[in-house]
This record gives sequence, structure tokens and C-alpha cells, in this order.
Amino acid sequence: MKRAAEIASRQRAAVWGAVLTALLGLAFWVAATFDEKVAGANLKPLHYRSFDTLALVRPSISITNVIIVAMDEESHRELSQRPEKLWDRSLHAQLLDTVLARGARAVVFDIAFADPWPDPKVDELFASALQRASGKVILAGSLRHFEELGEIGGSREELQLIERFASVAPWGIVELPKDPDGALRRHPEYPRTQITQTHLAWKAAEVLGVTLADRGRYRWINYYGSPHTIRHVHYYQALQTSALPPDVFSNRIVFVGRSQMVTSRGATQGDEYATPLTRWTGYRHSGVEIQATVLLNLLRGDWLEKLPGLAEAVLFVVCGIVFGFGLALPRPLPALGGAAAGGAVVCAGAFALFASQRIWFPWLVVAGVQIPFALAWSLFSYVQRVSRPRLIPDHTLLRAIGRGAYGEVWLAQDAIGGFRAVKIIHRKRFPTAEPFEREFQGMTNFAPISRSHPGLVHILHVGRNELGGYFYYIMEAADDETSGQRIHPDRYRPKTLAGEIARLGRLPARDCLQLALDLTSALEHLHKHQLLHRDLKPANIIFVNGQPKLADIGLVTTMTADARDATRIGTSGFLAPEGAAMAAADVYALGKTLYQAATGSECARFPEFPEDLATGQDSGAFLRLHEILLTACETDPADRYASAAAMRADLLALQAALDKTATRTA
Repeated sequence: MKRAAEIASRQRAAVWGAVLTALLGLAFWVAATFDEKVAGANLKPLHYRSFDTLALVRPSISITNVIIVAMDEESHRELSQRPEKLWDRSLHAQLLDTVLARGARAVVFDIAFADPWPDPKVDELFASALQRASGKVILAGSLRHFEELGEIGGSREELQLIERFASVAPWGIVELPKDPDGALRRHPEYPRTQITQTHLAWKAAEVLGVTLADRGRYRWINYYGSPHTIRHVHYYQALQTSALPPDVFSNRIVFVGRSQMVTSRGATQGDEYATPLTRWTGYRHSGVEIQATVLLNLLRGDWLEKLPGLAEAVLFVVCGIVFGFGLALPRPLPALGGAAAGGAVVCAGAFALFASQRIWFPWLVVAGVQIPFALAWSLFSYVQRVSRPRLIPDHTLLRAIGRGAYGEVWLAQDAIGGFRAVKIIHRKRFPTAEPFEREFQGMTNFAPISRSHPGLVHILHVGRNELGGYFYYIMEAADDETSGQRIHPDRYRPKTLAGEIARLGRLPARDCLQLALDLTSALEHLHKHQLLHRDLKPANIIFVNGQPKLADIGLVTTMTADARDATRIGTSGFLAPEGAAMAAADVYALGKTLYQAATGSECARFPEFPEDLATGQDSGAFLRLHEILLTACETDPADRYASAAAMRADLLALQAALDKTATRTA
């Protein structure tokens, strides 16, 4: 039986672990999806790191059909060009004639031709070279306004390119969309804008005969390696026929752009950007190399793609169920091993999918969030299980059904399968040992008489664990709110008077009168044995087989107890003005309890009598019962019922009168 209860407890924890872990994954998915829709794939940091880590382990790929002519520091010096000024376009004209004569397939300028050269003849010289190239040269236009998140607002009029050049050569937008952390990960396409002109790399792909549909989809850049994976040559060398091998440009796509520049103070400046590799290496790629990489992705068809949104959501749910459920079942050490193995499987799966299909997903959400959470839940559940006091002879604690300042009440199952309630009182929750001992003494006094009256909760066993620092008592379990004595541990909720008032609003007059008779009888019996309850209220009245009983007897004490007892204080609203040191105080608390049952009103509204009770079918019975409750709750103890027996006598007289009236009516 204990083994079955333990298994059930673990399974409950596993189900909750699966639900919570799956919801956690979905929360990350919803957040990232929302950001994509609002800000152009503005992924969360874990998404960035998932992508960046995959890019790190990708081996470098040899590139032979693209070459970069770098406008670097050495070329500036050799050709007497000033970094802060426009590059002499007559040199561009010379470069075009040279590389095309040496067999270049196409030339792409990663240079924004937005401002005219001071001497119009120089621009005309370059335009003539463009005409001679017969469409093999692709130029770059710029935008006045470019939003960092990848969204571009505005219209066609924002594009800037010298009209003379645009009339003789195809061109595209040069700006690259950055993610919020400044890195370049996505292909520079702008699916939700009014800009009709395509990007530079797309335009170059068109010129080279590549036709790709669905430009509005997001594609991710497949970097082929660290900076300079694509071959670079100095600009000044490209102008010299003898400086490079004769076939260096043959059948290659030549990109021309600015490369790293170093100032006199050692700082770098130029067209350089962070990439997924920058996080790990610290190195940046030049803009021209990124443009060349994007074009190569299009030519080779090997760009990267993200797992479709719905598939990603399903993956998070499945992983949440698998890890949330699976890790909650074993003990901590096996759970730790399972978490490590699960993380390794997720990582391996992510890398395999990336390497074979060039598809990525935010795997770190699974490996870095869901699995650790599932492991933490497993440890938490285990601690909760083992922290239960275990030395309750022949009983298995199933779950806590109530907690108080000094202990908790558990639903338990005995050796033959019966359900019991076990209250455990902890020494550590008391400020000193003295009130703890008084609590134990009260239980010692109450337990022997508890089974001598049907209105008192039956105490079946009292035990004490000195080593564990607690004492406990086993008592009969209350009925379930809905199924009575058919108790289902997972759904069990003890039936109390407070619950009945909340469910019904108030009790019928006859039911309330019978309840009052049962409780005054129980209280009278308690007082006859010189004991005080001191905490009567609806929440402390339980039902067992339909019989109301005085329960939660933690504050029970003898009538001769020291009035300075720290645990004597009852519940505000039910506590008599003089305190809880006399039998009349229990009568006062019972009166307030019955007031709530009869009217459905909070005890703070006493002695208010609801108008609808004064006019209803049972108005006479309610009014006469209310008079009895007024006496029970008198502020001055001298005007109050001196005992529960006196109150019960008036209740019996009321019952007799009502029975007589009912007989005459019949």
C-alpha cells in the first residue's frame, strides 16, 4: 500500500512537471514569435545563442568562385587615397576594365554611389566603363533612413544612387539588416515594406541568372568560415597585370568594397559587422565579405532556414512532456544523469539537423531552460516527498490538505487501506518549548474523551517523535465535499461547515437548528470534562458520515490553564471580548458560527438580520433562532448563556415549539 501511494505521488509530480515544462517552452516560443511579427525576427538571447553556437561548429568551406578586391589600408596608402574621402572613381573605371579583361564573370561594388565626384569628367569616365561592361557590373544604392531591426520605412524616393550610373548598370540596396544585438544573421530582404528595389546580393543573383521565388520568407546567412575565408586581394594589386596570377579573376565574381582600416591610434574603422562567429572569436566580417556570402548562399542554394513555427511549438511541447515527466520519476542522481543525457541528445540532434538539412531551431530553450527546469522540479518534488515525516506507524502520508502556523494536516492511508487525517505539530515552529508542550498536553487531555461523544472528532492515536521534533495525532478523516466517504486522494477536499456555507449561501432553518443542537451537545460534553475548545468557527466544524464534529482541536486546553498561555488566542471575530479562558467564550464563538450558518453573513455583520429572512417561509423559526444567538453572543459574559447546556435547553424548546406548530399545520 505504501509503495502504491509513493508511486501515485511520483506520478502526480511527473504530470505537473510535464505540464509546467511544456508551458515554459511555449512561453519562450510565443515571446519570440511575437517579436518576429512586430520587429522582424527580433529573437530572444537564447535564440541568438542557439544559432551562433551552431555556426561555430560548422567547418569552413572552401570558396573558389568569388574573390574580394579589398579597399584596405595598404591600398589606400599605395594609391594615395584618403580614408575619409571618396575613392577616385577613375580607379574604379580602370579596375573594371582590368578584371573584366582578365575574365571576371561579374563585378559587384559594395560601395554606395550616392554623391557625385567634384569633377563630372571622372563620373563620366566611370559611367563609360559601366557601359562597356554590358550589364556585368552591379552597383549599390543607399537609403537615407534604415532601421536597425531590419524594417525599412518610407518609399522609393528614399533610394539614393547617381542617376547617370543607375541608367547604365543594375543596382540594389546596400544596407544590411541587423538583429537587436547588432549581429548580422539574416538575409537582407525586407518583406513588409514599401521598398520595391531589391537588395544588392539579390540583384547580383538575378544578373547571374538565378531565379528564386518567395523573397518574403526569412533566410539566414550561412557563413562559410571566419573572416577572409573568401579570398581577398589588395585593390592596388588588382590594377597591376603582373602582381597576381593571370587567371586570378577568370570566371569569378569580383566583389569590391572597403575592408578593415587601422587608424594611427590602433583602432579599427570601416564597413565591419558582428556575425554569429564574433561572439566566440571576437573577429568581425567586412560588409563586402558578408555581401559576397549572401550572394554565394543564393547561388549555391545553401542558405540556412529556421524550423517552421508550428513544428517548433510542437517540439517544445513534446520535449516538455518527455523531460518534465521523465525526470520527475527517478531519484535525484538518476534524474541528474537523465538531464545530462537529454541535453546531450538535444544538442546532437540540433547539430545533426543543422549539418544535414541546414535547418536550425532554438535548441538552447530545450537544453538550457526546459531540461534544467524539469530537473529542478524533480529535485523539488523529491525534497517534498522526503521532507514528509515518515515515522507515522502503519500510515502513508498522501498529500497535505491543510496547513497552519504550527503544523499541517495530511490525508493518510493506513495499513489496510483506510483513509485517516494526520496532524503533525512541529517544535521548531514555536518560539519556545513551553507552548509546544502545552499543545501536546491539550491533546493528551482531549484524546481520551474524543470517542465518547459523536460530536467530537475521534482521535485514534497520538504519537511523538523526539528526534524529528514533532508530535502527531491520527484522527478520522472528514467526508469529501462531493463524494462523502468515497475518498479519492487526488481530488479530496474535506467537507467543513465553511465550505457548506460557501456552497449553499446559508443553511435552512431546520438544518441550522439541528446543527446547533449537535454542536451544543458536543461542546457541553467537552466542558463537562473541564476542557475548552478556544477556536470554534465554521472552518473547524467538519462532517463525518454527515455528522458535524468539533475539529482542529490544537488550542484545546483545561479550564484551569494559565490565562497567559501564548496559544490561547482564537480567531478574530469569533473570539469573545474577555478572551478564551472561560466556557462562556466557547459559547460566544459557537453563536457567531451559527450566525454565519443561519444568515450566510460574515460574523462582522452580527447582529444584523437579513431582511429576506424576516419575510420568508421560515421567518418565524429564523427570528426565534436569532434571539438565541443574540443571547449567546452578548458582549458581557454575565448576560450570556453561562454554559452550552443552557443554550442547548433553549434550542430544544425552540425545536419542540416548531414540531408542535408543524403538527397542528399537518
